[in-house]
Amino acid sequence: MARIRPLFPDAADVNFNEAEYGSDSVIMARMTLRRTARTLADLAFATTMYVPWVHRFLLAALRRYASSRNLTSNDVRLLFSCGQRLVRGAREWIVTTPGGLLFDVVDQSQSVNSILLFRGDRFDFPWEPHTSQLLLALSTPEDDVLFAGANVGYDAILIGNHLRHGKGRCYAFEPVSSTFAVLQRNIALNGLQSVVRPFQFALGRVDHNAEISVAGESSSLLFHQNHKTMPTETIAVRSLDSMICAGEISRPTALVMDVEGFEIEVVKGASDLLNSRSLRFVMTELNRATDLMAPGSNDAVLDHLLAVGFDLFAVVDDYQGRRLPQSDAYQLRRITSAANAFALGGRWLNVLAMRESDLMQSIEASHDGFLKTIQVS
Repeated sequence: MARIRPLFPDAADVNFNEAEYGSDSVIMARMTLRRTARTLADLAFATTMYVPWVHRFLLAALRRYASSRNLTSNDVRLLFSCGQRLVRGAREWIVTTPGGLLFDVVDQSQSVNSILLFRGDRFDFPWEPHTSQLLLALSTPEDDVLFAGANVGYDAILIGNHLRHGKGRCYAFEPVSSTFAVLQRNIALNGLQSVVRPFQFALGRVDHNAEISVAGESSSLLFHQNHKTMPTETIAVRSLDSMICAGEISRPTALVMDVEGFEIEVVKGASDLLNSRSLRFVMTELNRATDLMAPGSNDAVLDHLLAVGFDLFAVVDDYQGRRLPQSDAYQLRRITSAANAFALGGRWLNVLAMRESDLMQSIEASHDGFLKTIQVS
């Protein structure tokens, strides 16, 4: 019989323990209830391996729960843990969105896959909904959109599906082999092989080989330099300017970066592109952890984008998959200097770099309902 992995933490991990509170009857009763709940939950998940209807019932119940309310941090942690157990042993697990896009979410180490598992069949934009819709609204079917750090391809698939109606192309760069395999799978599932072109290497300042830490969605060239004990892969790193100069890709009109602290290296390797008027906008993720590993790196990225003439806007969004996707007004907050980038709070945020005149022109000319709701403050 399969070994049952504990779903809830041991007694030592909760806020109280027997050693501290002695034999107090109330505390003992709470400990007993927690142990009982933990055991029942683990038994329920073990049962799903042998009784399919229990598996279907449990998944349906968790999906109803996740899709009917805003989630707490504890809810999110519980769903992530449940997701890993529900898909354990499966070779693939396909989720179909209301818009007909397909995603293989079997790799539950990725937060986006966990949210897709529980909300993807009910919402078209379950993960960072404001950012995804903004990217979709700003991109035209004639654009060439490049993703540095495409991960499993969630946004690349959304954009690629949009580009299939025109002559545009999507370039998706993902260096980690296991994640790249899922990216390829998602491209094939959606029939986007002629639109989304995947590359299994990273982007940086110059062409070279490097070691990357392999840690799911947190895989990083930067963090490898500070955590030598992480598993690693040797990968190729290319500069955007060298690839464009060699004719390997066309000149992108939009650049999306989520490279776990390596953004400044991507930017420095794309100086010719950034200084060209053909690049309409950049969307980049900033992570507070980057400044712990490489102090000043986030500021350097924003200063560089400001120096080439872009205006900066913080995207007000749900970055933890906790809130239900909303249909009300969406907000962009101006960033006047790198120093106030994290004024919204939180561990990370997405920043849109786009000339404000171009942004306002896009909003005024758009027939897209999403762009019409954007508030810039």
